[in-house]
Parts: sequence; structure tokens; C-alpha cells
Amino acid sequence: MDDMDSTLELLLRSRKVEPPRPGMAERIIMAAHATPQRVRVPFGVWLQRLCAEFYMPRPAFAFAMLLLIGFITGLGVPVDMDTDENGISQPASLQDFLYPEEDSAL
Repeated sequence: MDDMDSTLELLLRSRKVEPPRPGMAERIIMAAHATPQRVRVPFGVWLQRLCAEFYMPRPAFAFAMLLLIGFITGLGVPVDMDTDENGISQPASLQDFLYPEEDSAL
């Protein structure tokens, strides 16, 4: 391991290192000033910007809301209603929906 360390040291010493150009610190400082800094944004402004990102024209917004209201309303309605022998409406079972009555003549 010492042989590898000495080889690495020899290699590093043989490499020529250029000194930094004058004014390097000032250039770094000027570049840092040009970079925009992050500013803490209040929640209300953040929410307003978020809504602005998802802006939709009025017709598209109205259509999206209509579809959403229809979907939510449809969740509460049974898919199909069956009537039993007494004429009372009963919600259809999943089996009846997936496998309708088939002819037993097959």
C-alpha cells in the first residue's frame, strides 16, 4: 500500500498546477450576485401561483366541473334495479350484472 501511496504522491507532484488568474475572487462574488436567491413566499401567494399554473378557460373549467359533479352524483345511484315477485325494487347483484340470465337450452 505504501508503494501505491508513494507513486500517487510522485504523480501529483510532477503535475504542473497553474496559479489562479488575478481577480478570481471578485469574479466568483459577481457571479454569485447575479444568481437569483430563493425568497420565502407567503402561503397565499404560493396558492395563487399554483392556481395560475392550472388555469383553464371558462368553458373547459365548466365542463370539467360538470363531469366531476356527474361522477360524484353517479356514485350514489345503483347500477340496475330488479323487481322481485312482490314488485319491490332491489338493487341488482354483481353476479346478475356480469352474467345475465342465459338460456338453459344449451
